Amino acid sequence: MRLKRSADMEKGLNCELERNGALVGRKFMEFFLPSVMMAASISLSLIVDSIIVSNILGDDALAAVNLILPITLCYTAVSGMFGIGSASCISMLKGRLDAQAANKCLTLSCIAWAFVSLIGVLLGLFCTWQVAGFLSGESGLTQLVADYLRVYLLGSPFTFVTLIFPYIIKSDGQPRLSSTALVIANATNLVLDVVYMRGFGMGIEGAALATITGNAVGTGLYLIYVFSKGRSLRLSRLRRADLKLYGDMFRMSVSSIFGQALMFAKMWIFNMIVTETAGQAGL
Repeated sequence: MRLKRSADMEKGLNCELERNGALVGRKFMEFFLPSVMMAASISLSLIVDSIIVSNILGDDALAAVNLILPITLCYTAVSGMFGIGSASCISMLKGRLDAQAANKCLTLSCIAWAFVSLIGVLLGLFCTWQVAGFLSGESGLTQLVADYLRVYLLGSPFTFVTLIFPYIIKSDGQPRLSSTALVIANATNLVLDVVYMRGFGMGIEGAALATITGNAVGTGLYLIYVFSKGRSLRLSRLRRADLKLYGDMFRMSVSSIFGQALMFAKMWIFNMIVTETAGQAGL
């Protein structure tokens, strides 16, 4: 009797482990596939975007877009802390069943989004030429870089939404929405590249406007999350002591931040060396 009972218990335990394994596998794929889609859409968008700009506007415009890549990397580095870092903190806090602290992470990320967006807009309004000069060096492309950069910087609020909030939305159990919105945003960008540059003849400003319009579409889709009944994160009232969560976000995302910062330095130095040695043709 005891042997039979032991065998039944062992069989039940094995069945339970099999079910748990299947659940873990499904949950892993639920998050893995959207993450792959997000990364692939961003990479393909950058490549195809460059091809479209080159074919429609020529080599000088492509060189100008390449000169602006360090700014994109800078945006990604800044967003890493408030996107990846915040999402990591939220996941950890939800695992501890500390919903209040998770809500505070979301609130701090929203405040950070507003702050960095404001900086981007102010740079676009008052410092475009200075930033363009820093990026273009002696390439002779400062005007083209400034034309693109002005539109790109003024659209910073939409850009930062698509860089910060997909990770937070994914950490709240909605990975499909976060990836779908980003894929649609990048696809919109590519379609509007042709419409703005070839259809409307807007030049390099059209390339920048297509990027911002795509980000705006992505921002609109993320509003689905705001009105979703299934979300668990809410804005929360903060105290001064809660600012220490920014430190936790930084520690959670330090590798991503420094990786993008080093890429920024690498791209800028590379562009300056190429400009000095080979001029516009090298870019």
